[in-house]
Amino acid sequence: MYVFLAAMKAGGNLYYLAIIGVLASVVGAYYYLRIIKIMFVDPPKEGFVAVAPKAGFVMGLATAFVVLYAVWPAPLVEAAGKAARSLF
Repeated sequence: MYVFLAAMKAGGNLYYLAIIGVLASVVGAYYYLRIIKIMFVDPPKEGFVAVAPKAGFVMGLATAFVVLYAVWPAPLVEAAGKAARSLF
């Protein structure tokens, strides 16, 4: 809201930017609030489907990767830093 107010106070061509931003926010709010409504308000349509063993293994590896780098991010940050330095 403060960004849109600042754009309105600046005047000029920023009025159009503020209007587009507000419209995009309304569309985004509709999209995300609809998902929340479906999750918590609507009755469930069908039961859960069992996950294939290979897919479960891949999901487990992905979860372990995310948890590992959330707890200990130093190796990933260092690798990203080296990659960024190699560009310049």
